[in-house]
Amino acid sequence: MTLFLFGILCSCSSTERYKKVELDKKSSYTSFFNAKERKPYSTFYTVKKEDIKGGVKRKNKFIEDTLCSAATNLDFVGSGYDRGHLKPAAVSKRNKHYMSESFYLSNIAPQFPYLNRVVWRSIESKTRNLLKTQDSLMIYTGVIYQKRAPLLNRNTEIPIYFYKAILLGDSSATIAYIAKNDSSSTNGGDYKTTINDIEKRIKFDLFSGLNEELEN
Repeated sequence: MTLFLFGILCSCSSTERYKKVELDKKSSYTSFFNAKERKPYSTFYTVKKEDIKGGVKRKNKFIEDTLCSAATNLDFVGSGYDRGHLKPAAVSKRNKHYMSESFYLSNIAPQFPYLNRVVWRSIESKTRNLLKTQDSLMIYTGVIYQKRAPLLNRNTEIPIYFYKAILLGDSSATIAYIAKNDSSSTNGGDYKTTINDIEKRIKFDLFSGLNEELEN
């Protein structure tokens, strides 16, 4: 994990799309956000079995994060969008602190309801199932914005895509998903893609130093 994060830190300044991205390290994840516009790009985290088997219950208390996110809870009221987790609450059960951190709005992006409640929920369930054969997973969950993106109550940009990039703990394989953040999610479809596809879209090297064959 250290290797990949080190590679990212070194590449931030040379990547046009991400040159203004800063890091905010919480106890259980690292947020990548645009410092000027205060919007999240992705969250990096490691998941182990104790993160999904812990006894901590989900509490839907979303916490405003004025340093890393322009969004407020009020922005979502009547907006028609859900508060979509990047690092899910379902993999934050190790302790109460981890659970609380997952509800920071810097770990949240506006998500179309059907995508959040059906499609993305299924993707997150499949991701947790990987721990039946793996001791850990290294994951980026992020969003992709478009130029002149629509705004949530004139304040928070609505991303056009959500993605998830997964590296198995034994480094034997990667799995990736990408889904459009609109009503097209109700049509179903295959949301699997490759790490390379996501990296080309965001112009950013997620798993620096990883064998190229594993990213295809």
